[in-house]
Amino acid sequence: GFDPAAFLPGASDKAAVASLDDLVVHNRKSAKTHSGIWRDLAVRKRKTEVDPQLGPIVETGTAKGMPTPITQRLIALIHDVEDGRRPLAIETLDALAEAMPSKSHA
Repeated sequence: GFDPAAFLPGASDKAAVASLDDLVVHNRKSAKTHSGIWRDLAVRKRKTEVDPQLGPIVETGTAKGMPTPITQRLIALIHDVEDGRRPLAIETLDALAEAMPSKSHA
């Protein structure tokens, strides 16, 4: 359901949106309604595996000269929730939206 090529430089916004739409369709068939990271934060009240799961994206981007500011911000916000500096709430998601380019929240 996910096409990583849709997010490469030069790919169209339309391709990225289509890939995310496909991912939504794919995940709707799953019995799991929330990610493991969400379940760790909301249900189990424990540290997540965000670093090994999302950290390689940041590391690879850095190595390839491709910044990953939204992923970096997401990781930082998850750590803030884990450590009690932020709530698991919509305002924390709003803080992630602030890291996105202005055309993304139009």
